[in-house]
Amino acid sequence: MKRVLTILAILLLPLSVWAMTPVTDNDLSNVTGQAGVSINQDVLMNIHMDTMAWGDVDGLGNVGVGNGTSLGSTGLNPWTTVSAGGYIGINNFNMTLRVKARTTDLYGGYNPTTYPGLRPLTIDVATTATNQDPNLYGTGVTFVRIGLGAMEIDVSAMSFDVALGAHTATPTLNQVLGTVSMGAIGIFISPYSYVDIYNGARGTGSGVSFGIHMQIDEFIMNYISWGDKDGFTNIDTADAGTYIGQTYFTWTGAAGASAGYIGLNNLTVTGPILITGTVNIDVGTVKSGYYAAATSHLTGGAAKTLPMVHITFGNMSSIGTGIGGSVLTGNALGPNQAYGIGFSVSVPKITANIALGDNAQLALNNSNLPTSANVLGDIYISGFKFDIIKGSWVDIFAH
Repeated sequence: MKRVLTILAILLLPLSVWAMTPVTDNDLSNVTGQAGVSINQDVLMNIHMDTMAWGDVDGLGNVGVGNGTSLGSTGLNPWTTVSAGGYIGINNFNMTLRVKARTTDLYGGYNPTTYPGLRPLTIDVATTATNQDPNLYGTGVTFVRIGLGAMEIDVSAMSFDVALGAHTATPTLNQVLGTVSMGAIGIFISPYSYVDIYNGARGTGSGVSFGIHMQIDEFIMNYISWGDKDGFTNIDTADAGTYIGQTYFTWTGAAGASAGYIGLNNLTVTGPILITGTVNIDVGTVKSGYYAAATSHLTGGAAKTLPMVHITFGNMSSIGTGIGGSVLTGNALGPNQAYGIGFSVSVPKITANIALGDNAQLALNNSNLPTSANVLGDIYISGFKFDIIKGSWVDIFAH
């Protein structure tokens, strides 16, 4: 049997050799193994926080204590009030969040059943070969590309209080400023959107940079409002003080008023919304210059080193053309993104009613009764464009 198999293999060998064709070095250089991660998800989350607060342990602290009233040698800061610390934050935050692949909508011409069809979230690591790379990060720059895929993000309607409170070990935000209410939110991301993460110093140092190229085909949120749950309770009683004729002033024109809300309803944000540009983040410590010198006026002492976060926009020679040539909508970000723009947001159209109401939804009805929402007017914005010019920066530091 072994002899038979050997003879058969010898007879078949020429046939397999004849089927082979030579591969040039150029063809071989274009052959790579397939690697990368694809993630298809449908995640439903409930998020709750009793209190979420930002605290300032020393209140006005160094800024609140001044030793002079001019820009001279006596000091910069005329504030003399010393205060204790405090918190600002939100109470009773509840949110239901769902992140899933787009499977039913047709926004922006997307169709999950035809090409390119379902597109999962992807993660790849690559290195730019030439300066002709679409993002123009420069030659030899390695980056992580997160392809956002055809993703749908749904957020439930939510409401939470914005409040202040004293700085204690267990903060109690009992001084309520108002209530924020938002309708259910739907965000539908184009499958051609992606975020790149790379070293903005191009290997000569450290720091993280983000190249953002995102297209949102549709954004849905029916209403957003600011509410006062107890109406005019702080001002509808006698105000201790003097008025004309040395008498107290009492406002009685709205006695018994209950909760009220103001905001936007029938809010429509038309896609595609384009978000593109670069954001670069570095953390360092300043030891000289006007930052270090300024600390002497804040602390009443000598200049000191000052740690800070430095954020810049669009530090590349060019940030490319973004999602140009999308087969879904044909809406390229265009060559205007190539030079001078560090970060850009573009929205075709926004419409909404500006309304008052006795409910957070600012719901309208046909009765036109005082208890229904009252429209103050409507807004119309088209061709909205928000550009942060390349080279702009923000420094964040403590005082």
